[in-house]
Amino acid sequence: MLLEVENLNASFGHAGSRMLAVDAVSFSLASGEAVGLVGESGCGKSTLARALIRLGDADIGGNGSGPARVSFEGIDVLRADAAQLQRIRGGRIGMVFQEPLNALDPLFCVGQQIAEVLRVHRGLSWRSAEQEALKLMRLVQLPAAESRYGAYPHELSGGLRQRVMIAIALAAKPSLLIADEPTTALDVTVQAQILALLQHLQAVMGMALLLVTHDLGVVFQVCTRVLVMYAGQIVEAGPVNEVFTEPLHPYTRALIEALPTLATTKTKPLATIPGQVPRLDERQCGCAFSNRCQQVKEICWQKRPQMQSITAKRSVACWLSQPARVTHLRCGVDDG
Repeated sequence: MLLEVENLNASFGHAGSRMLAVDAVSFSLASGEAVGLVGESGCGKSTLARALIRLGDADIGGNGSGPARVSFEGIDVLRADAAQLQRIRGGRIGMVFQEPLNALDPLFCVGQQIAEVLRVHRGLSWRSAEQEALKLMRLVQLPAAESRYGAYPHELSGGLRQRVMIAIALAAKPSLLIADEPTTALDVTVQAQILALLQHLQAVMGMALLLVTHDLGVVFQVCTRVLVMYAGQIVEAGPVNEVFTEPLHPYTRALIEALPTLATTKTKPLATIPGQVPRLDERQCGCAFSNRCQQVKEICWQKRPQMQSITAKRSVACWLSQPARVTHLRCGVDDG
């Protein structure tokens, strides 16, 4: 297995006032696999993606049920030293950030920023790095690569900046590409081009892809497996076709029902999910979705459901899909 994540927590705050943004997440990713991580804004998707390479301000670790582990190509990322992290970040794991204008350095031309990765991770000379950077710009289908090598980020459109970000992420030939909302703020035509490009590059380079998005249509188009995240927790996982046609968790079902269809009209408006994702300081001890769920039961308010395998490929964290063999309940404690 290329990537194995166990019991991963990521929290913000200070001692005595920690707020969990990622709560005991576990999943795996095989070489060459395309997995989608979906959920509404505020569910912790981007925090999880950054925690995988120890990037950002969150404190990362395990919880009372055991220590956290992020194993990538046999290396424990959470316990890696600075040299190992440098080889992993931008080397073995490439990352496409959500907003390229913020991620790219405004003081350097885009060609130099691609070439810098080639020098650091592949040890190329500046001349060789420049030639390889031009090849990468052509690979990501950036028009007129030679004339745009010396362009600065603000001189490019959103779609072209995103292609530059993808070129930077691919420069060291990673075995895993994490794409965090790669089509945010792009119009539908450019979005389709970027998605097609990611599919093409994954097939050509044989790399694994973790696609972070709130758009189920994007996941259906690009991925073979999906992880549904809510309030910092993975609540459902399985093959895309199965999850989208027969969702097990009420949250997954609600997301799918909220997708616009040809039947959506003025007399049949778009379905919505009542309420909103709870803030970090509002997380409760039971199921985090209970205050928005139309099928909520008493146990949902009292105890958090754990992920349970329903089939060999599917798992869900929901009391509607699990036997409730609990005789006495306290917040987060099973005495049954």
